[in-house]
Amino acid sequence: MSSFPAGRRALFPPNLASGSKTNLRPAATRGIGKAAKIAMEYCMNKIRHQYTISSWFVGTIAALSGLVVDVEMCEADRTKTKYQIYVIDPPLSNHAIQEHRPLPPVCQLGTKISLMACRGEHEPASFVIETDRKLEEVLVTAGPLVGQAGAIPPSATDVRVVQSCWLRVTDFPGRMNWVLLHDPGLLKIVYERNDEPYTGGMSFTRKPVDTDTLQAADVATRQQFWLTVRVPEDAGAGVYRGTLSITAANAATRKVSLELTVPGFDLRPPQFEYSVFYATERHSDEMRLNVYKNMAAHGCLNPNMYSSVELAEDGVTLDFKEFAHELSLRERAGMVASGPLYLVSSGPINAGTTPLTAAELVQLTERVEQTVAWARKRGYADLYFMAADEATGQKLLDQRPTWDAIQRGGGKIFISNFGGFFPYVGDIIDLAVITHPSGNPIDTANTRSSSPDSFLADVATLPGVVDCIDWILDPATHNTFNPPDYPDLIRQVHGNGSKIFTYMDSLAGGYGIPEVQRRLRGLGLWKAGLDGTMPWSYHHFRVLPHTEAGPLHWSNFHSFVLRGAEAPFDTLSWEAYREGFDDARYLATLQHAIESRKEAGTNQELVAETEAWLEEVATDVDLDAWRRAMARYTEQLLGLPATVTPPR
Repeated sequence: MSSFPAGRRALFPPNLASGSKTNLRPAATRGIGKAAKIAMEYCMNKIRHQYTISSWFVGTIAALSGLVVDVEMCEADRTKTKYQIYVIDPPLSNHAIQEHRPLPPVCQLGTKISLMACRGEHEPASFVIETDRKLEEVLVTAGPLVGQAGAIPPSATDVRVVQSCWLRVTDFPGRMNWVLLHDPGLLKIVYERNDEPYTGGMSFTRKPVDTDTLQAADVATRQQFWLTVRVPEDAGAGVYRGTLSITAANAATRKVSLELTVPGFDLRPPQFEYSVFYATERHSDEMRLNVYKNMAAHGCLNPNMYSSVELAEDGVTLDFKEFAHELSLRERAGMVASGPLYLVSSGPINAGTTPLTAAELVQLTERVEQTVAWARKRGYADLYFMAADEATGQKLLDQRPTWDAIQRGGGKIFISNFGGFFPYVGDIIDLAVITHPSGNPIDTANTRSSSPDSFLADVATLPGVVDCIDWILDPATHNTFNPPDYPDLIRQVHGNGSKIFTYMDSLAGGYGIPEVQRRLRGLGLWKAGLDGTMPWSYHHFRVLPHTEAGPLHWSNFHSFVLRGAEAPFDTLSWEAYREGFDDARYLATLQHAIESRKEAGTNQELVAETEAWLEEVATDVDLDAWRRAMARYTEQLLGLPATVTPPR
């Protein structure tokens, strides 16, 4: 034990050769620059986490650098396991976090997280803890967020882990953090082999139903945590502060400070439609309701439908019972009965059926009339019926009589296509859902990579990933892949009064690049002049939900979520979908503020400045900085007190 009085600090500790790890604190000494002392302290902290060194060595270096040793802290912490905290900024990036690889540059040592979110918004944050010795029973708990405007309860901050998964990353499997869970022990990697299905290397340890809150678990080397703060609808504007507590059975409690800025305005709905291919088998009402709630919470307010009207037992009468039931589940989940419905498989009404006789075409028109009338009575303005998937050339022309019959009955037509449809059916389609060319350079990089790890190390810096929007705005510069002239195609579709969405942009769960998902769902839709998004897919249709413990059978490459027994599990790409949706809401709110000032004839200089700034926003802009700048301009245009600080 130390012979120094409790609380005394000594330049040299008494146990000069004890071999214990020590804690260093900067001292106000002369003869060394502040930057040098900070650098030396950082180096010594790194050393003490990697090696057991003599206190004599530490004390000697401390003397040279102007640092002092806190003996009391050394003695108290000698038996505690040390670990590092890295804040991930931004939380959604194209840099994969893999537990067997060095942390990417978005992970920085720190214990402060700053967020901005409007009332009703979900906002993510993330951090990693890294240890050289196993941490036991690790748990992260959130405290209240308190500000002058009031308090936000701890229940508004949800904490999950980002589980390390063995899944399809490119054309081959790899390990990376991907699925969000409250229970870290629910999903485990059992083996790593290059066997399909690749996700079969993972297994649910029990019935796949997550807990409501984070569960304590051991951390062997590294664990990523995911926060989602949902700002209450009645929260006042201002800055709120609180802490996250990280506890472990064999380590001292650590604190991470959390600062939340709530602007004084509410977000408006986006100008774009947010849909998704919901191509899944029927399952329980509980599961479907939870799915729709999950979609609505992520901004996906109008998924397409693979089942709707059916034929009654007589083979003639239309039966709307199951259609009504499915819509009731959607409506209970918060999807408002308004606007259009997108019907992929519609039983007796199939827009891709060819050829039909004259009598069959008349019958088809009558069935469409009945279905449209029924849906409008329920509150839905339009019904879009999907044609044959990804048809080209003559196969498109063959469907025209069927489409004419549907449109005579008041229905509309939508197609999924690679972009070459316009010369054949551009005059008749009501919605084109087109592939996005941003996936082409990623596919090329995939074929050139020697392994998933090398691909994930390089993919974040690929031009087609850094600026994925450019591939739809200026395809002429990327003619290696011979893409259509998308800007011209979009203008042509709009010229006919029709809508155009994108899909396969990029794959829902492929390549480990969630920031691309965010960029394409918000900024990309606006810059390209698109009307909405309908990506493939919420959960790939070829696999059933997981209802019991055992191996996964999951096509993660084509799925935003992983389906459990009662509800889906989120992934990083699905969180990115919501962030893109929220970017679009901030944009719509700013644009509305601009128009309101124009109509009022006030703040015209600020209006001109804001419009000029928006015009110059680059397609590869830092999305968090863009959002923060939009919030600042919105506050200024609306004459609200400034709460949002300038972007970094």
